[in-house]
Amino acid sequence: MRKACSKRSRAGWIESQCGWLKDRYGVSWQVVPSVLGELIGGPDPEGSQRAMQAILWYAQA
Repeated sequence: MRKACSKRSRAGWIESQCGWLKDRYGVSWQVVPSVLGELIGGPDPEGSQRAMQAILWYAQA
């Protein structure tokens, strides 16, 4: 997720918090991993917790 945001930031997009980007026209977009729902809502409670912690860490960084 961070890699995708960094590439777009270098291309003139404005990076914001929690994976949000703003393009040159002022439209906001959120970058979300396609497997996020599976990771957080999966059958493994410990895996779900680790995925949520990773997302929260990214939001603070």
